[in-house]
Amino acid sequence: MKLALGTANFGNKYSFMNKQFQKKDIGNLKKVVTKFNISLFDTAINYKNSHLLSKFINQKEINFVSKISSSGTKKSLKEQVGIILNEYKSKPIHGILFHNYQDLLNKKGKDVLKLLLKLKKQKKINKIGISIYDPSELNKIWSFWVPDIVQAPLNVIDQRLDKTNWINKLKKNKIEIHARSCFLQGLLIHYNSKKKLYKKFKKWENLFNNWDNWCSVNNISKLRASIDFVRGFKKVDYIILGFNNKKELLECINIFKDKRRNIPKIFSCNDKHLIEPKNWSKL
Repeated sequence: MKLALGTANFGNKYSFMNKQFQKKDIGNLKKVVTKFNISLFDTAINYKNSHLLSKFINQKEINFVSKISSSGTKKSLKEQVGIILNEYKSKPIHGILFHNYQDLLNKKGKDVLKLLLKLKKQKKINKIGISIYDPSELNKIWSFWVPDIVQAPLNVIDQRLDKTNWINKLKKNKIEIHARSCFLQGLLIHYNSKKKLYKKFKKWENLFNNWDNWCSVNNISKLRASIDFVRGFKKVDYIILGFNNKKELLECINIFKDKRRNIPKIFSCNDKHLIEPKNWSKL
């Protein structure tokens, strides 16, 4: 498993805590990336400043994945593909992903898929993939297209990718697996029932208390336990980690370099109101 860096909060207020990585700090990532041999950045057209990385990071040394979507931007899918190709000129981009499986169910989306397949043949991109919220979304596209990359949530609470056996199915088909939402947008690390910020999650207080107690009894930080849980899935190719500042990034890197500790699968939850952050606004 390799480490990839997430950029959803580059210039955007991200997660329920509204934290962001400052634009002025993006250039400072170069030394960290070089020193620790980080090999992939996960970006998207909808991530405000993520594509500034191409101006600061040596593209010959780092791979980039970017995502296109019909939601959240006024640009067409084809325009977004053009922007991405123009941004990363020095070598083929590692992957372009559809940010929403529904874009693949209409004619425009399928036309863009044909375009991407053509660009892949021309070696302008290496792989084509999809980012999903729920493994069941793969059932909707599998009959007409098998992606090269699947990016999906995976953490101690959201274990659907494993429990539905999609990890094994993807790997059997030689598909590259990228695990995101390792911290469930920070909830697994920062949850505190005494703070007003977390009132909407009170329904799952016992689950978070059990998680907190297990980490305390086993003398392991929730940050380390969250990372080590995902590291336990040998068939996952990349773990995408988000961070708010350089200090947090270095802490994550140091954990990733250490020997992994075994984290049990006893905290699993299938309630989509909790495990899919897009539903939190409804709580």
